[in-house]
Amino acid sequence: MADHQNKSMVVWLRAIIFGVLIGTLVMIGLSALFAFAIVKFNVPATAISIVVTMSAAIGSFMGGLIAAKIVGKKGLLVGVGLGLIFFVVLFFASFFVTDGSSFAENLTKYIAVVVAAMIGGIFGVNLRKSRS
Repeated sequence: MADHQNKSMVVWLRAIIFGVLIGTLVMIGLSALFAFAIVKFNVPATAISIVVTMSAAIGSFMGGLIAAKIVGKKGLLVGVGLGLIFFVVLFFASFFVTDGSSFAENLTKYIAVVVAAMIGGIFGVNLRKSRS
């Protein structure tokens, strides 16, 4: 019984780590794409915060989707786990990049990331497997 729990925990851990990596790559890719669009189309600076939040939420959603698809069950819990790890990564990244901007300023972004990962986890579990 303990061996089965250990294997299950390893699957969860690997899935969440893989989901965080994929989510981070998606977020970086979207951020680069949005940065190009902002420069090319002269978007106002006020939109940058919205674009960053969108990139983080979409990356978190994709990470939750993939992690839950790997685990195959309990998508909400997988999404919460991934979202909280993504939250910590973003918190420290924004803390160092913005010279310690306040937690309250970024609270919407953090909430969006966790909720998007939860939704991605739910979708990931409920996606039908392709029929061959």
